[in-house]
This record gives sequence, structure tokens and C-alpha cells, in this order.
Amino acid sequence: MQIVEYALDTFKGNPEFEQVYAVFDRDDHTTYHDAIKRAEAHESKLKNRDKEKVRFEAVASVPNFEVWFLMHFQDVTAWIHRDQVLHQLKIHIPAYAKGLLGMFEKTKANLLAANARAATQRRINNRLPGDAIYTDVHKLVEILLSLKPAP
Repeated sequence: MQIVEYALDTFKGNPEFEQVYAVFDRDDHTTYHDAIKRAEAHESKLKNRDKEKVRFEAVASVPNFEVWFLMHFQDVTAWIHRDQVLHQLKIHIPAYAKGLLGMFEKTKANLLAANARAATQRRINNRLPGDAIYTDVHKLVEILLSLKPAP
């Protein structure tokens, strides 16, 4: 919930944005469901300084954010505890730790496979109730990759 609130507060403090994304994972967060609902309540309801509707979206991962990285290397189809996700990820990236810099470089060769795996799980599972493998990160990565650098 803190991430959704931070994203909302950041936008309200500087309503220049066209799109706002709150990226978070399920882990054992007791406010996960509330965060999803709060983000959904703001979809297409915010307006920027130009009075244009702003996309506000929760980008969730279940059980944790690292499931997205793991999908670059293997299928993840059945429930797996977040500690096991980290263990499996370290098989592929032994130096992995939360916040490790250069993860895009370490995983980009397998981006298409990860996108396909994430899209498959998204078709099978929902982000609520948050008890099945799920990630929206692939959608955000596609958006980021489509952005053109400023001249």
C-alpha cells in the first residue's frame, strides 16, 4: 500500500505525468489486496496539468518481484515460495541480491522467453487473490522499451 500511496502522492505533487505505475510484489504483505484495489480505483481518474487522463496502474508480481527475473531462465508454472524463487534465481545469476545493478543486461538475452512465460501465467492466473504465479512486469518492460529517448 505504501508504494501505491507514494505513487499517488508523487503524481499529486507534480501532475506532469502521462502514466504512473506502482510496482510491487505479493511477498507476505498484508495490504497487497488493498493496494491492488486502491490502484484500480484510480485507473483513468487522475488528470495531469493539461487535463488529460493519466494511466495509473499497479504492476504486481506474485510471489515476489524476482519471479519475473526467474522467468527469463525457466518456466514457473506452479506455486513456489519466494525463498525458493531466490534460490532458483541464484542458480542462473549466482551473485543475485535485491537491488543488484545491471539486471537488464544480465537478462535481456532471454526477454522474449520471459515475456511469453509471464503472458501465459497472466492468462491462467489473476493477480488477486495473490496465491498463484503472476507478474505484470513484462507489460511495463514493453512500455519502457517502446519509449524513444529525448532528442
